[in-house]
Amino acid sequence: TEIYTLSLHDALPIWGVAVMRRVLVLGVASATAVATDEEKLGNTGVAKVVELLSGMKADAEKEAQEEKKVFAKYEQWATGTIEELKGAIEGGKTDIESFKATKVSMKARASEMAAAIDENTAKLTELESAKEAKEADKAKANKEFAELKAEYDTNIAAVGKAIDILKAQKDIAFPQLSTALLQVKSEMTGKARELTTMLLQQAPGMKTYETSSGGVIEMIEGLKDRFTEELYAAQKTHAETIGNLMTVITNLNGQSKNEKAQMKRNQATMQKANAASAKAAEEQKEQEGVTEADEKDRKSTRLNSSHLCNL
Repeated sequence: TEIYTLSLHDALPIWGVAVMRRVLVLGVASATAVATDEEKLGNTGVAKVVELLSGMKADAEKEAQEEKKVFAKYEQWATGTIEELKGAIEGGKTDIESFKATKVSMKARASEMAAAIDENTAKLTELESAKEAKEADKAKANKEFAELKAEYDTNIAAVGKAIDILKAQKDIAFPQLSTALLQVKSEMTGKARELTTMLLQQAPGMKTYETSSGGVIEMIEGLKDRFTEELYAAQKTHAETIGNLMTVITNLNGQSKNEKAQMKRNQATMQKANAASAKAAEEQKEQEGVTEADEKDRKSTRLNSSHLCNL
């Protein structure tokens, strides 16, 4: 296995030992060569040592050349790795800033939606309050009209009863008229009672009333017609009032429906923004860990490469 494929931690001591061994061999070989020259090869044992050391020197020089080739390959790998890590680090930092920006913008978007939801809630409360007020107005109008209608129905019935009594007699003298009107008055309420009282006040000036003349009966029938007209007018006014209130209530219901739909959309947007912000924060943290590891690897690779160059 070529040495540049080893880890940097393992490569350094191997190269260190090899270099020290070569230095020792070459030094000893050189010293022995000098000694050989001085002794002129007079000693056979020394000649063998010289021969052995010369062989070791040749092996060491050959090994040195091989190691230079291996180191050249390692240096090429280290240079490429350092540049690759540099690019990865720069790209990682760019990604980190992008994740930060996304995290901040999505968090701001979520806050914006939270404020919008608060506005939706306040608006819905306002609309509901307005609706309740209009519903109360409608209930009040219905109650008042029901009471008014009951009063008119009673008065119209009482006047009709009086007309029936008067029409049943041929001639009507004042006492009978007063008795009939008093009976009708006792059954009436409100304005009808007041009008009957006015009629009784006018009755003493009348001596006798024939049904054929229609004098008294026409007066009482006129009273009935008046009550009927007033009831009709009251019904018309009540119908218009209820119609207007229902229009307002329907409009308020529509606004509430739209506001609820908008609030639902705002809630969905806020949830997505919060999720995006959380994801960006997680990706930022992960990328920071990767970039930190790349920076350590780059620093370690440069340091080890520098050490090997100095061996």
